[in-house]
Amino acid sequence: MINFYLKYAGGNIFWEVILATISETIAYNVGSVMQSKLGTKKAFVAAFFSSMVTSIPLLFWYQEEWVVFACVFASRFGIAASFTLVYYVNQEIFPALFVPFSFTI
Repeated sequence: MINFYLKYAGGNIFWEVILATISETIAYNVGSVMQSKLGTKKAFVAAFFSSMVTSIPLLFWYQEEWVVFACVFASRFGIAASFTLVYYVNQEIFPALFVPFSFTI
């Protein structure tokens, strides 16, 4: 649902999508680094917690444009990092034979 807040930010939607994509690309790399430094469980909790903390202000201060920008991009950053960690978690939990099946579910 974070993507829907971009329309409330105002400005050029094309630039906003480009910036959001850049934010996600950086988050993919940060998620990988966090997993190697902290371990999968701690990195998962950190990514989800950062996304949760940065999306809560959207409930209260959605009228101010700069708050919407900051919260949307920070939330997308945390969500993208946590989805990167899904690949690592899937490989750690399931045997190699069931990884494709479990990941598609």
